[in-house]
Amino acid sequence: MPIIPTSVEENSMTRRYSVHLVPVPIQLLWFSLLLAGQLGLFVFLVTLTRSKRLIPRLPVLHNFLLITFLGSPIYLMLFYSGDYAREFVHLPMCTAQAALVSGLDCAFTLSSLLHVFESWRTAALGENLRNDLRRKWIMIVLPYAHWVIVSLDVMLLSTTHPDRVYRSPGSFYCSYHGTAATVFYVEYAVFGFGIMIVQGFFCHLFWTRQGFLSGTGLELRVSRSMFFRVALFTFVEIFGIASIVGILATRGRESVSYCLSSFCASASLLVFLIFATQQDLLQLWFPCLYRSTRRHSIDQGSSVDESRFILSLSSATFSDVMQKDTNEEHGSSIITL
Repeated sequence: MPIIPTSVEENSMTRRYSVHLVPVPIQLLWFSLLLAGQLGLFVFLVTLTRSKRLIPRLPVLHNFLLITFLGSPIYLMLFYSGDYAREFVHLPMCTAQAALVSGLDCAFTLSSLLHVFESWRTAALGENLRNDLRRKWIMIVLPYAHWVIVSLDVMLLSTTHPDRVYRSPGSFYCSYHGTAATVFYVEYAVFGFGIMIVQGFFCHLFWTRQGFLSGTGLELRVSRSMFFRVALFTFVEIFGIASIVGILATRGRESVSYCLSSFCASASLLVFLIFATQQDLLQLWFPCLYRSTRRHSIDQGSSVDESRFILSLSSATFSDVMQKDTNEEHGSSIITL
């Protein structure tokens, strides 16, 4: 059953709903995380767009980052309007946010699944991967089409059942509550488990190639930075899936809503921390620092030929996997997360 709003008011202009408000300091913390994530993703997207020296990323990663970036202002709608601290939220504002949030969440989870799947496919096939332009555009357009369809569906349902659109206790944004919302949560959970399954394929590929390397006397190096980002990505997945399953199991209990709200507020910042490497930002914005850092890592590392051989056999990461031979100073293939 959907959570019932604590009170309803009618006037000549609009219907407004009131719930037990989340304490303002907690809401401001959530909004701060959203703003920080929005700023970080903006800088990272500009970095990927402007720099001609960065190693190319998969188009599905660009898509995933853009969808995450567009989600922050949607979740911040009540903050921008000032309604987050008010007892009542106007129905038109609440309906608009509920429709956009529903579509955004579906697009976010779908683009995440497509990104991880395409990364695994690229790692598994390597040089045998065909450059299919039609497939690439389908992968890019599919999340946005899903976003539009879900948003229009929720908008129509909200017009028919305005009593099901409100801000839940433990939440900082409006959402639609009904059978359709349950379907969306099930979809999020299915996509989340799908991502975990593909990551299992990544683990199998990683250990297979590591076993091959050990037989040649070489060692597959995994940096602390990559290990941290992979672990963080996995933790975010588990936390998000657990929150969604909790919402379904408890039918919107307030404590679980707090967990889901915390996940939604921190998602954009976590995505930035996972995918924006130090080298990406230094190479464009602080090239002098990047050269000194790169020179030190090369002096401490293996030879160019050994690095090229290791990387060519271990192109699997849990996220963005892209291999490209460069004609830069040291000419080694680099694979980034």
